Amino acid sequence: MNRAAYSIVIIFSALMMGPGCGKTQVEISISVPGDVMKYDVTELRVPRDSYIKLTLINKSTLPTMRHNIIIYDLQGKNRGIELDMLGDMAAKVGEGGGYLPPVPGIIAASKLADPGQSVTIEFDAPPPGEYLFVCTFQPAHYKTMNGKFIVE
Repeated sequence: MNRAAYSIVIIFSALMMGPGCGKTQVEISISVPGDVMKYDVTELRVPRDSYIKLTLINKSTLPTMRHNIIIYDLQGKNRGIELDMLGDMAAKVGEGGGYLPPVPGIIAASKLADPGQSVTIEFDAPPPGEYLFVCTFQPAHYKTMNGKFIVE
């Protein structure tokens, strides 16, 4: 095999082993409709064995309305208790840590979207089941900005 053909094989192999290989690719979006601490939906559904491209659109205009989205595995734990724990941990991490709580169970997390910005995260869908999506920006966005992420 000549050098050019060998290079093509390596590139093709790397692409085939990349994220989402052989999976259905699903693009979904969620938005913050204005200057509120609220997503526009409370439930997101995706098929099993899919590769997700999730875009958060922040339509807020106030500088204090920054948002993120975290997909979190409750692991059978109480939803309310876990939301409070995520909020408390995000507050401790603060701005320097992007309000991303350093806890196990996070499947995917976006960076903060400033007003008028969009951010996208890409990840493999976890096993079928119900998960949590939540904004962990402070103060207390997690209390009203959360919902169900369902893998069917």
